[in-house]
Amino acid sequence: MKHGLLGILLVAACLALASGCSGNKLQPLPGPVSGADYFPLVDGDSFEFSGGTAIGNGPVDDDGQQWDVIAATAPDGEEGFIISRRGRGILNAMEMQYGLRDGDIVTWSGMFGAAKTEFSPPLVELPETIAPGARWTWSGESKGVAMRVRSELEGVEELVTGKGLLKCLRIKREFNDGAVRMTQWYASGVGLVKVMMKNAGGRVELKR
Repeated sequence: MKHGLLGILLVAACLALASGCSGNKLQPLPGPVSGADYFPLVDGDSFEFSGGTAIGNGPVDDDGQQWDVIAATAPDGEEGFIISRRGRGILNAMEMQYGLRDGDIVTWSGMFGAAKTEFSPPLVELPETIAPGARWTWSGESKGVAMRVRSELEGVEELVTGKGLLKCLRIKREFNDGAVRMTQWYASGVGLVKVMMKNAGGRVELKR
């Protein structure tokens, strides 16, 4: 009798645990979506991230960052946006340049580790249409050095954020065959809500 009761309790505990974790399970994207919907660029927007950076295998700092969106002229002379990132960590005072080109969200420069990287042609951050199982590859140069970025939609994941429970596209990226590995979570109408990046020098963990 005791063994039977123990079995029932174990099953109940497992069901409760599964129920509590179900929101974190990766789900397939049900159909095509617009990439621009998941990376809105609005002049004057401002949002904050908790977390920060780590050197080597050390702990991640908790300095946080504030990102401000500013309308500007892009390097190609057309409309674009600067995202100004401010924090006390090694990613302090960084500006990233973005724009919407032919339906794609692209970036001309960004921050990976402690170095600024420039992209020529601009890197496709999110394509015009993201379909289930989407994969896309960018090849170009960064400061005259050949570079390759592979991006893949892994699925949809629910995240608890400062803006509530959000369904996010989880996108994995590899720079130059894994020299830098990054996972980013984007929510429709909100934009980037979480990023995790790792290279030989350390890692970045940020969440809104």
